[in-house]
Amino acid sequence: MKLRFLPLISACVATLLLAGCETPPDTERPNLTEKFVVKRGMPAEELVAVLGEPDIRQPVAEYSVDAEIWVYNRTVGSDSKMVLMGTERRAFWDPIRRQVYYLDMPVYQPEVTAAVEVSEIMMVKDQVYSWERRTGGRRSVEGNGR
Repeated sequence: MKLRFLPLISACVATLLLAGCETPPDTERPNLTEKFVVKRGMPAEELVAVLGEPDIRQPVAEYSVDAEIWVYNRTVGSDSKMVLMGTERRAFWDPIRRQVYYLDMPVYQPEVTAAVEVSEIMMVKDQVYSWERRTGGRRSVEGNGR
């Protein structure tokens, strides 16, 4: 009689183990204690030495000015958790009663949330003219961005 609930107990234990998973820390994240050092009139070579090559370069075609927008994206933090995506019907064999029992088992997928900082710097004649910084979020479940 005690073995009758064995599939249910093992399903509950598996659910608890999955819910307790933790993602290891990201060791390739840049040092976030460094200040964002950009000054008006800074030459492009110095900006590249401080921030590296930009992720995106967008030419500005307005007013016949030789200008570009340099975009830097930086992930400043991330978090992950297991999210319930639904249930899946699974069959369990009871060797004592010689029957198959069906249970609805929860299905979990990892959800990753990242905080992103975007810096847009306007370069006019290879010198910093102005800049804007903003933060936002990015979520993905099983690799699908939302």
